[in-house]
Amino acid sequence: MHYQAAKLYFTDESSYRAVGRKLGITPLTAFCWVDKLGRNCKSFEEVAEELEPQWGSYLLANGKAVF
Repeated sequence: MHYQAAKLYFTDESSYRAVGRKLGITPLTAFCWVDKLGRNCKSFEEVAEELEPQWGSYLLANGKAVF
């Protein structure tokens, strides 16, 4: 059920309140489940180190330029 909560939150872009309603849990429980799964994920730095990307220009992330 934890994965279903994360899927609803990220894929359907549902709020924790909407996830809780759909799964019959509290919004706080939905947050805790998604947070717990997220703590097990690799960070952007870990993924970049693993893939060793070769950047040749500018990177835009969330509307901010990274030189």
